[in-house]
Amino acid sequence: MRRTLAGLLVSEGFRTTWTDRVVLVAEDEARLTAWMYAHLRLTWAEDAEPATIEAELVRRVHPPLNVHGVDPEHVQAAVVAAKNSYNSSSDPVEPLRMP
Repeated sequence: MRRTLAGLLVSEGFRTTWTDRVVLVAEDEARLTAWMYAHLRLTWAEDAEPATIEAELVRRVHPPLNVHGVDPEHVQAAVVAAKNSYNSSSDPVEPLRMP
């Protein structure tokens, strides 16, 4: 979810770098955490078989940030584009070759 939000908030100047994958730079990780605390709410429920309940919940509610497990007609193109943009925003660094 964090990567999707970072992709959607790219206009806010979030920056990425490459480790073993694309990650936000430390300063922007902190900014994203602050943004999430200010703008998001969370609730949860415990269940003995959470995967089953999650699949049913996604099928019924069509959460806008989900792209997996959602019926194709409910997948948000902007969310898919944001995920793709984030994932392609930094590339692995080629090691320097000594002559």
